[in-house]
Amino acid sequence: MKLVTLFVGIFCCQLALADSDWVRFELNQGHILLPVSVKGIPTKAVLDSGAQVNGINSGFMEKHKLRFPSDGKLTIQGLFERKEVQTLTAIPTHILGKSRNLNNVAKIDLPTHNIGLVLGVSFFKNHIVQIDYPRQRLRLVSRTPSNIRKVKNLKAKSLSGSGELIVNVEVAANKRLWLLLDTGSQGGLLLERNVASDLGWLTKYKQNKTVSTGVNESIPSDYFWVDSMTLGKTKLDQVLVHVPAKNSGFSTQNDQVSGILGNDVLQHFILTLDYKSGKAHVDFP
Repeated sequence: MKLVTLFVGIFCCQLALADSDWVRFELNQGHILLPVSVKGIPTKAVLDSGAQVNGINSGFMEKHKLRFPSDGKLTIQGLFERKEVQTLTAIPTHILGKSRNLNNVAKIDLPTHNIGLVLGVSFFKNHIVQIDYPRQRLRLVSRTPSNIRKVKNLKAKSLSGSGELIVNVEVAANKRLWLLLDTGSQGGLLLERNVASDLGWLTKYKQNKTVSTGVNESIPSDYFWVDSMTLGKTKLDQVLVHVPAKNSGFSTQNDQVSGILGNDVLQHFILTLDYKSGKAHVDFP
């Protein structure tokens, strides 16, 4: 993937007052892994802006014999299916230098017990989050001094109900799409199949077979490269696009959202995200 920088703003300096210091994270197979603790036990948390709620891994709980009060059940929408899960409350954690109790946390199954938490929209909406992918670091920024409304350079908005952040990008010759910004998705662009068909891409581009993967789900898909995409003021050439196979069950569950923007694209940038106001800034280091 080739990047052509059209304009780069000096944004980090304008966000000098932070609620937390920079914290290093691990980028593992396209997933951001933060060092955290749960009830004093060191573990890792996946930062997943595509998850509507926070989650705790049942395997991690079983390994460390942890039990927390239940406050009911919740139906969550994954990439490819809906499921009902138990929700837990009063979970003591230490995240980004601060101790906090997490409530209304979904009890979920992850492939490994080495990951304790998934931090989703419930975490993002309480802070301005700055993610420096190239330097693999993250911090929380104070909302008042940042004035993100004045410096935002990426058309974005928060979805009513879910609170998820969607961004508007230009793809392949002036075609504009609204995409869910998903730090939990490995790929570049994951589009609904009917969208790719309407754009004529399924006939224009030669397709190959692969598997699209999220934090806890995967599904067969086709992939190809489109000529270009513009994110903020930066143009990217030869962008990877995944399209789920027919009858996969994949849906964004929202008519105005065409697909997902994932880590294969995001990993090149410094992102500043304000879910509360639906504003975003993207910078290229």
